Amino acid sequence: MNILIVVFILRAPFIYEAYEDSVLKGIFKENIKGYEDTFRGEFLNIKVNSDVTPYLQNEEQIIVNPLNPDNLVAVWRDFRLGYRQVGVGYSFNKGYTWTDKLLGYNLSPYPWDSDPGITCDKYGNFYAVVLSFKQIGDSNALCVYRSFDGGVNWDGPYIAVGPSYSNFEDKELITCDRTNSPYSGNLYISWTRFWETNIYLVRSTNQGITWSSPIRVSDLSDNQWSVPAVDKNGYVHVFWLNYYYSAIMHDVSYNGGLTFGQDNIVQYVDEPDRYLNGNILTFSYPVPVCDIYPSSPYYGTIYVIYMDTGPGGDPDIFLTKSLDGGFTWTQRKRVNDDPVGNGLDQFHPWACVDSTGILTVCFYDRRLYSNNWKFDLFLTQSFDGGETFTPNIRVTTVSINPDSFRAGVIGEYIGLDSYAGIPFPLWTDTRNGNQDAYFGYYVEQKISERNNLNRKILFIFGNNYLRIYNRDNYGKIEIFGISGRKPGEIKLKKGENKIVLDLSSSTYFLKFGKEIYKVLKIKP
Repeated sequence: MNILIVVFILRAPFIYEAYEDSVLKGIFKENIKGYEDTFRGEFLNIKVNSDVTPYLQNEEQIIVNPLNPDNLVAVWRDFRLGYRQVGVGYSFNKGYTWTDKLLGYNLSPYPWDSDPGITCDKYGNFYAVVLSFKQIGDSNALCVYRSFDGGVNWDGPYIAVGPSYSNFEDKELITCDRTNSPYSGNLYISWTRFWETNIYLVRSTNQGITWSSPIRVSDLSDNQWSVPAVDKNGYVHVFWLNYYYSAIMHDVSYNGGLTFGQDNIVQYVDEPDRYLNGNILTFSYPVPVCDIYPSSPYYGTIYVIYMDTGPGGDPDIFLTKSLDGGFTWTQRKRVNDDPVGNGLDQFHPWACVDSTGILTVCFYDRRLYSNNWKFDLFLTQSFDGGETFTPNIRVTTVSINPDSFRAGVIGEYIGLDSYAGIPFPLWTDTRNGNQDAYFGYYVEQKISERNNLNRKILFIFGNNYLRIYNRDNYGKIEIFGISGRKPGEIKLKKGENKIVLDLSSSTYFLKFGKEIYKVLKIKP
């Protein structure tokens, strides 16, 4: 039996519906068969910031509107004016196009803004937090801006912390309780207070208008890089790096952020921070992800993603998880799938989970360059609660080059969110000769099956080609366009056959002997 098979790279969530097109009927007299399956998609790389200056955009975060998955909002550190500001962008077509501006420009209480974070409540209202300051060692504040129309308009600033004069507040991030707990809708900001280097938290119970007094979370000093998260019960978890123990630490509040308990160690790390090639400062910061979705098969799981020295001595990305609310943690599991000990870096991870229970992780990765210099954004998913991960796929179409950093390093973090398994990655890109914020728009591709339930013949589309995986020699394949024009034919060899096509059309017919198959390439 002659069988054509396809190798699947991504899994079921990456699907759009395929529809019958009546225009196609009657073109051929022979019986036309069709096919349907999930194929490897590709990411369009879309610039988010609109400015064309040579200045930097980095340290991105992104969030999807839970009531409208077409609506995305992103924030980033923005130097388009020549000094620190925060940019904000919104999209209403899943990130295919963006509109952006500076958030808080001429409104912020201080001239510089930095270190942005963003969250969204379960009603689709967005909240951004920024660090506003004059200079390190001078007065500063943590400010919040709000949008109730998908990121188009913002009010604020609402001062959450400060103004501070003797302290310097740093590395703040924000989260929201999107559960149905008694604390639903609460906003929480955690950060590091210098120069005592303790972790603090404030909360708001009225959509960010007013904020509580700061509460100290950490028991010991010598900390940095805190990230807050809310679990399925509405309990507030804060994770951070402790330099004394060289460990990821954790504490939890069971009363809506009013009080915290005793710190515990999640995982030890080899180095809390390190410099990589290109003078890139990286941290083993924790990325906590709480599965709060009752529809998820892994409801209640708490994941932490982080960078650490791998078994081969180079930095890798790892996962640990808790099934008991953060009391115990699993041994670390390696997420990146490049060869162990190849001496190539993975760093700056981010992660998310959505109502399907699919865990998505992205990170910078140097696996394509043996000199460990340029890097790309890679992405992977877990469909079994973090036990295994899909083959890592490249998101960037042009590698990121440290030679283009110009005015500084690439920032300390990137952004990621997802909806129904569709990833929305956001990163810092250098293809234009300077740092810009770029978004990965996933192009899903599918063909339609109608008759052949045995699926003996399967196809996979690439960016401008058709791949056919052939177990045996199958003879000649003829390719026809929608008009019946014959753009090509090829003799199939054993194994992979790659056919370059003019994919301006979304419909093709493939003729194998006396059988003709209709193939639809569905565009988003």
